[in-house]
Formats: sequence, structure tokens, C-alpha cells
Amino acid sequence: MAPEQPIAVLGAGAVGSILAANFIDAGATVMLIESSAARCDQVQRDGLTVSPRLPSIGHRPLAVRPAVLVRSLEELLDHAPEALFICTKTWSLKHLLPQLAKVLCPETLVVSFQNGIGLEDELAEHFPAPQV
Repeated sequence: MAPEQPIAVLGAGAVGSILAANFIDAGATVMLIESSAARCDQVQRDGLTVSPRLPSIGHRPLAVRPAVLVRSLEELLDHAPEALFICTKTWSLKHLLPQLAKVLCPETLVVSFQNGIGLEDELAEHFPAPQV
């Protein structure tokens, strides 16, 4: 049996950490990409912890670890994720998208999980429609 393709989450800030933690909790294999050495070390040491503000509606605290934690986009070449969720600040797309286009396989679904308008158009400049 082939190993499960990971889901990649780019960015371990608040949005990326919550998304990754919930994917892991749901049973997915998650690859977390974080360029900040300090944040990467923190996740390596402590894992991801998500504490909901409203536990009364069924949410519970999560304490999980990603299956793979890396600092560079080039390391995506070794993992061929099924999907990549971009959870960075929108201003970083201009720098990130050309690099991602070089390292992602054509089958990887690219999802902008960011706050902003027109982000899909930026993705479409670097990836074909079925991939975005």
C-alpha cells in the first residue's frame, strides 16, 4: 500500500496552526512549512496547541504534532502533497508563488486560505485552473 499523501500547510501563524491542528485531529497526515526558525523550533519543541474560546459548543483543546515540519519550499519536492493550503500574509504571494510553481507537482491542489480579494487571480497566473 502506498503511503498517504500529506496535506501541506504553508505558514504556522494563527490561521495555519489552527488549520493544520484540525487536519491532524481529523486523521490527515500534515506537512507544515514555516520559514521562521524561531517558530519552527517552537513547533518542533511544543507541537501545535489550539485552545478554543467556546468549548461549550463542542470544540475542544487540541495538542498535536505535524508529521513533517520543514523550513523551505524546496522540501516539498520530497513529499508531493495532495493539497497545499497557503496560510501566509497576502503580501507574500508575489514572492512565494513563483517558487511554489517550481516545486509543486501538477497534481497538487493549491488553496489560498487567506483573507483578501483577488487572490485566486494571483494563483491562476502561476497554476492551471484545475490545480487552483
